[in-house]
Order: sequence, then structure tokens, then C-alpha cells
Amino acid sequence: MEASKQGSAQWHSERLGKVTSSNLGRAMSKGRGSSASQTAISYRRQLICERLSGKPTEVPPNRYIDHGKHYEATARDLYSFWNQDVVECGFIPHPTISHCGGSPDGLVGDEGTIEIKCPYSLEKHLTTIEENRVVDPQYRWQCHGHIWVTDRRWCDFVSFHPDAPEELQLHVLRVERDEDVIDDLNHRIPKFLKDIEVGIEKIKGNAKRGINDE
Repeated sequence: MEASKQGSAQWHSERLGKVTSSNLGRAMSKGRGSSASQTAISYRRQLICERLSGKPTEVPPNRYIDHGKHYEATARDLYSFWNQDVVECGFIPHPTISHCGGSPDGLVGDEGTIEIKCPYSLEKHLTTIEENRVVDPQYRWQCHGHIWVTDRRWCDFVSFHPDAPEELQLHVLRVERDEDVIDDLNHRIPKFLKDIEVGIEKIKGNAKRGINDE
């Protein structure tokens, strides 16, 4: 079957109710001790809503999202020019764990993926260059998620901003496969998914139509 285009109705349907690379940091966030974080609980409830309603929880369009989408193709072309050709792809399900997957912004050769960010803020782009690392932990989890889902060796994190001087517009950081991270994902994400199933069953079991329902 032909890969769905990211952002299309088919793409939204394929990832409905599933843990995705873009939200992996939310699922993996930890609370105090052994308790779940509020971020993880909120994401779990979001996925429960999607599974029960059959509808995606849409993020309202805003200037930040529109900016990123507008420049993504430019960033991908520049990356291809300076590095390797990129093959665009849609949603890729995890090969062995159901209800999770990811949508890399491209596959590179036989071993790589890319994740493109075109921040609205020039400051954010230049900070990435200055620190020479993936600053946002959510983005780091997203890159690891692409590696995990595709079973590849690395993910190139690509930051692009059109207002930077030409030689600073594109910055590429390679996130290498980390087996400790992969093991952590293989251990914790199935538990997170099980909590979703438990939540759904609890909701169905507690459902009442009237005050005298038993």
C-alpha cells in the first residue's frame, strides 16, 4: 500500500489512538518515585479519547505550525544537497509492538532517518547551533522514536531558519542509536499501552445511562 502523506486524512487515521514518535517524550515522562507524571497521564487520556471516539485530537493551526510546514520542503532539499537523498514516508508502525509508530520526515539510505524542525524563532535555531545539540528533550525522544520504529542506526535532527545568514540556515545533528534507550522503550511503552487498555475497560465498566443502572 502506498505510504500516506503526512497531514492527510489517511495519515491521521493510521496513527489514531497510537503512541507516536512525536509524543514519545510525553509517554516516557516520569513522575516522582514510581508514579506516572501528569504529562503521561494527560497523553494516556488523550489516546483513550481517540480510541473511543474514533476521531483524532487535532492541534489547532497556528503561526508556529504553519511556519514549520511552509519551510520543511526547503530544509529537506538543502539537506539532500549537502548530505544524502531523502525518501519521504508516511506513518511507520512499530514492527513488533502494536498501537505505536512514527512518521520520520524522511528515510536516508539504508540506516538513517531525519527529523526536520523549522522553528518560528530565529533565537531557537541559533541556540541549537550554539549548543550543538538537540536542546528540547521532546525532540530527542522523537529522534530516538524514529530509530526505534524503523530499526535504523541514526536520525539526523535538521534545524532550518530562512532568516539566518546563508551559511547558518541549515544545521544538522546526528542522534545515534542507543541500545539502552531502545531497551527502555521496549520495556516501558508496552506498559503505557496496557494502561490505556485498562483505562478503556474501566470507563466501559463504569458507564451508566441512568441512576438505577447496575
